[in-house]
Amino acid sequence: MRVWLFFLILVSYLYAEDVAPWFPKDLEIRPTIDDTVYVYKKVRGKDRSFSKKAINHSFSLSLASAYDAWAAEFRAGIARTKQHGWIGDAFSGMLRYQWLSDTVGDAVSFVTGLRLGYAPRLATRDFSLFHHGKVFGGVHISVGKEWAYRSFWLHRLWGMVEYGVASRGAPWVSSECFFEKNGWDEYNLGLGFRFLYGLGSHGISSFSHFKGYGGIQHQTIDAIFRFWRKCDCDVEVDLEFGVRVHARNAPDDAFMFRFALAYPFGL
Repeated sequence: MRVWLFFLILVSYLYAEDVAPWFPKDLEIRPTIDDTVYVYKKVRGKDRSFSKKAINHSFSLSLASAYDAWAAEFRAGIARTKQHGWIGDAFSGMLRYQWLSDTVGDAVSFVTGLRLGYAPRLATRDFSLFHHGKVFGGVHISVGKEWAYRSFWLHRLWGMVEYGVASRGAPWVSSECFFEKNGWDEYNLGLGFRFLYGLGSHGISSFSHFKGYGGIQHQTIDAIFRFWRKCDCDVEVDLEFGVRVHARNAPDDAFMFRFALAYPFGL
């Protein structure tokens, strides 16, 4: 019965966002509430910088699970931007398969994934949201290694690279890499970077006719600090703070704060 329920959920929630090469426990359901504030003070364009201050807010709900070598997650979000106020953001997700797992004796953990999604028209025309087109997808690989002591991993290193395309505009490449340290499964700390490179041929010279990032050669690199804590009531708290260290044809002088709550439970 539990296996049947899992595959029903897997078909219904065929999308994901977590890209680390390790999965939750089998048949564990992970609902998550995610709240993010994104602030920038200027935009670095093709030839010069523009003064453009904005405080943006996004809120999303997700549901994830795993069974054996498969994992799936669905995420739906809304955003409040300076340009459009509250609008629907992307509805996206991913199906992943784990080919290797260092937790069962392989040298590394190795995962491939397929991401699919949809963004409303206003979201694709909003300067604060990096959407190339209304329908989008991507494929990625994720590789990582844990160093363990007894039943706990002490620290781990992992990275991910994704190639994405959309219904309009040029493709993009995104990546992230993290080093994380575990505190006996009660908390962990992480430090890493996120990269996003649009493969378009145009730059940003004004905002009056902005029609999305599909044709833009945008580049961003963010440094990320992460803190995760498991509370006594089994609620998991995930905090992230990010600072932009490089931008081209994108918002600059920017930072991000993310707060998420998850309540995993078994079927």
